[in-house]
Amino acid sequence: MRLNSALGHNKNQKTVNNWLERLPRGDLRGSGEQLIEIHGFICQNAIQPAQRLALQQQLFDHVCRWLHQLEIQFSENACNHPALRLARMGSKVLQHLLEPLLQDLRSTLSSRPLLTWRRRALQQLTLALCVARRYASFALRCHVELNGSFWLATHYLYYNASQHNWLQHQLPDGQSILHGYHQLQLMGITDGKNLSPREVEATLLWTARLADKVALQPLPAADTARAGHLYLLDLTRGAPPQFLLETDTLPQREHCLSCDLGAAIDVLKTHTSQAGMPGRDALSVIVAQRLMDGWQSPRRRRHQRQAVMQSMALIAQMRSIRQILGGGAVRPDMQAGLRNSTPPSQISIFQAINKSESGLLLRGDPGYQSLKIGELLLIADKQAHRTPSLYAVRWTAVSEHANEVSCGAELIGNDPEAVDVSPLAAGQHASYQPALRLPAADGDHNADLLIIPGHSLLRGKEFRLRDQRGEHRVKVTRMHMNTGLYQAMEFQLAS
Repeated sequence: MRLNSALGHNKNQKTVNNWLERLPRGDLRGSGEQLIEIHGFICQNAIQPAQRLALQQQLFDHVCRWLHQLEIQFSENACNHPALRLARMGSKVLQHLLEPLLQDLRSTLSSRPLLTWRRRALQQLTLALCVARRYASFALRCHVELNGSFWLATHYLYYNASQHNWLQHQLPDGQSILHGYHQLQLMGITDGKNLSPREVEATLLWTARLADKVALQPLPAADTARAGHLYLLDLTRGAPPQFLLETDTLPQREHCLSCDLGAAIDVLKTHTSQAGMPGRDALSVIVAQRLMDGWQSPRRRRHQRQAVMQSMALIAQMRSIRQILGGGAVRPDMQAGLRNSTPPSQISIFQAINKSESGLLLRGDPGYQSLKIGELLLIADKQAHRTPSLYAVRWTAVSEHANEVSCGAELIGNDPEAVDVSPLAAGQHASYQPALRLPAADGDHNADLLIIPGHSLLRGKEFRLRDQRGEHRVKVTRMHMNTGLYQAMEFQLAS
């Protein structure tokens, strides 16, 4: 859709163009602050609705390019402190774009001056939906929380498009308004906190592909069977569709709709069943399976949580962890290591909010540590001087208001030791690579574990393992955990 951009070389447009051209290219955060100021200038000075809308469209196009650079920075640095600040800035810019557009749309729909209101309202609604869709994809990529009013805003856009027969009107990418709204709902029911950057991109492709398979219709009768693909969409509730259990009572109200994912799930099922066919991308199949599982059975807690509110010292990444552990030498006490062996920038103090049999919910400022999905964490009770434990990052969520991140950490084992390994098949003079060893436990693993970066090692492979006691020949017997960045494998001494 083309907006009315016959603005000439008026003063406001020249000011906006000059400001956009002078944005600090190497300073994403500074650019974000100035983008907000530019939008404030547009809202205050572009009094004519057509001019303001055209300038908002121009600004949004520029913001999309800026967001792309910001998302690259976030994926490279994960949830360290600078990345958190950028993620919050991206969210702030998108909120500043979306909210005035909604206010202008409400004003246009309520005033209806002559014959121009309909065209202008459609343009405002279309741009607002594009901003909302970009906000939702940004939230998935950067693990940020959507603004509290976001879902009510999207439902408002859908309701008005439906009332004025605009649902089939095309967006700039050629898709319809209804398609864009369906895609938003699919993104809303997708838990992206535990997805890697590549998995997020595959997820966004799937939501775009499957949006036309979503069916919005009046709720069925209460006795209609539900086979794990029906959701309740309440247009008056600030939330994405809610999964319907067999025992849920169906409210028969005009503002409540059934969101049927049956056809979308069938497409995913077909795709995963043909995983071995030529041309099938492995990542696409993996993500399709995860979406199918998540949409049919939204994740629930497997273990009881116990509130703890306890300070924990945290070190991320194998290199820093080995530095704490002594790199194969006699490991110093965790607290002594934190004081003497590690630069302050590598240490973070998190609050353990709760714990379960499988791990911890942590919240804090990561500083300059990168908390990627699948990354290793060495965690110790800051006050109890207990033996440190090794965890893996399973999900992250960026707080909207503070310099902190929430993190789900899954326990791998206790008392890790820095070792070095070399594949036996590589020859006697092959170089060693860093690894970690954990002693056998009574729980999930009853053999020693070997933690190695990457994901190319196979069961049955033999290694030379070097520790403070000498060199040993070991054989991997079972894969215990694959975090995406590391492998945890059970092993035994080779005969």
